[in-house]
Parts: sequence; structure tokens; C-alpha cells
Amino acid sequence: MDESEGSFLSGFVFYEEMISGCASRENVGRILNYGKGGFPREILITTLRPDIVIWSEAGKEVIIGELTVPWEDNIDEAHERKLTKYSELRAECKDRGCKASCYPFEVGRRGFVAHSLQKWLRDLGFNRRELKSVSRAASEAAESGSSWVWSKYIQRSR
Repeated sequence: MDESEGSFLSGFVFYEEMISGCASRENVGRILNYGKGGFPREILITTLRPDIVIWSEAGKEVIIGELTVPWEDNIDEAHERKLTKYSELRAECKDRGCKASCYPFEVGRRGFVAHSLQKWLRDLGFNRRELKSVSRAASEAAESGSSWVWSKYIQRSR
């Protein structure tokens, strides 16, 4: 996650809800990271550090989740930028016999949850209640983070 795109969200509770939801799924081998680690070296060595990597060693499948927190009017552009950023990584994984999916998802700085987050959660098998809970937590985290950034800006202006 780029600093300019709202890195203040990393580590907020909605990530934990997403991770705990994924961990209960039988088809997920292991969850490597959410912004702290790297990409599975068993698959590929890269300098890219996706926010979330879900990897099934047995199934030879990797799922990349990448959060962006743009202004609401830039959500589509942010989505395309992240798809482009990880397209080569996906291709290299496929060349090595590993199924790779990339899910860039966006939460607007004022709390708007883009359809991309909901699609990713549905594709992971989250039910309606879980989807609603994670979406609400993501929205609240974005609003809280934006409020924090604004308050720091005001303090510096004084």
C-alpha cells in the first residue's frame, strides 16, 4: 500500500476480520502476511509486497489482496493502477505452475466501500453477515484514519 494512498489503515481491525474469515476456510493453506511480510519465496522472489497474500501450497494457488484508500472520485483509477502493478507478478506465478489471482480493493477516504472489496470477500466465500461486518469495519477505519490525518494537519497549521 502506497503511503500516499492511506497507509494509516494497515493493521486496523477490518484486516483482522478479513484474516480470521479467511483462516476458517478449508481451501486456504496459509495466510502469509497482511502488509508485514513478503511474497512466498517458494513461488517467486520479488520485491513487491502485497497487503494480503493467501497461499495454498497443496493447491498451488496464491491470492493477492491489495488495499488502496483513494479519494472516492479516484477509485477506478486506483483499481486499474493496482491491477497493472501486479499483472507481471501474476504472469510469473502462472509460468511457474501456480494459479494466481489479484484482487485490488478500495475503500474511499471518506468511508465509501467499493464493490471490489465486496467481490473479493464473496469470492473467498464470506457470507452476507461477514461481508457486511467487514465492509462496515473498513468504512469506519477509513473515516477514522482520515479524521486522524486531518487532525494532524490542523495541529501543524497552528
